[in-house]
Amino acid sequence: MAPTDDTRSAGRVASSDVQVSEGASALANHNLARRLCQATILPADRELLKDRPVSDMLSAFYPTMIQLIYSISELEAGYRRFGDVQAVWKNRAETVEVEKATLVDQLKLSVDREARLEEEISRLTNGLAASEAELQSAREQIQRKTRSVHRLRRERDGCVRELEAEREQLRISLENLAKAEENLSSAQADADIAKAESAKEALIRAVEDFRGSDEYREELLESGFASYRVGYEDARDAIQSLHPELDLSGIVPPGSEDQAAEEEADPLLTERVAEGEAATTSDPSPTRAGTPVALELYPVQEVDTDE
Repeated sequence: MAPTDDTRSAGRVASSDVQVSEGASALANHNLARRLCQATILPADRELLKDRPVSDMLSAFYPTMIQLIYSISELEAGYRRFGDVQAVWKNRAETVEVEKATLVDQLKLSVDREARLEEEISRLTNGLAASEAELQSAREQIQRKTRSVHRLRRERDGCVRELEAEREQLRISLENLAKAEENLSSAQADADIAKAESAKEALIRAVEDFRGSDEYREELLESGFASYRVGYEDARDAIQSLHPELDLSGIVPPGSEDQAAEEEADPLLTERVAEGEAATTSDPSPTRAGTPVALELYPVQEVDTDE
């Protein structure tokens, strides 16, 4: 579209519009050139041109036409530049539209993200509130437990003091018990020693009384004679086994005749002598090695000597 010329004359506005298509040329299209010329001549100029001759009109119009053609060329160049700029801006506008769409999408994503963030913030806020409530509850519980711990510590300290007192009493009691046990052990040892000494003295007296009795003398005589008789018979048997040619029947130990008479008179003594001989025959070694029996022969000899 060509520019519009407005002329203000006597309070009245005159305008003329010339429609120019894109890419049209006034030099190639005389109708377009005529319309452009008509559009460029103002109504006041038209009144002046009516009274002027054609030569003056042409002489005045020729520079104007040249200037107009130049202006049209400039306008066409400017229009082309405008087309180029328009294309650039169109491309830029398309780019802007694409960027706008991208920004809109990003904005939508941002809105969605913001909504999610708000939900997350709300959830975290609720969680924080719940955590604060739990923390407050935990603090209160810690305070209660702390008070309980202090109370239990006081009770423990009281129990420890009581236990220390009881331990001290127990230690004193144990010391007293140890002293009592020591005294008891000493007294018991003294009593045992006294009992042992008393028993020993009683035993010594009993032994002395028994040795001074007639029964001891009879037992001593009987055991001595029996031992002597057994030793004699063992020796006789040993000699007989070594020298069987010897006749030992003529050897009669002293007191054998009296012993035979006593055996006939006392069957119990005979049984005792028989038992002694049987024991000697079954186990001769202990009888020969019986030191107490051999040692008790000396009183028999003394008794025989006294008799």
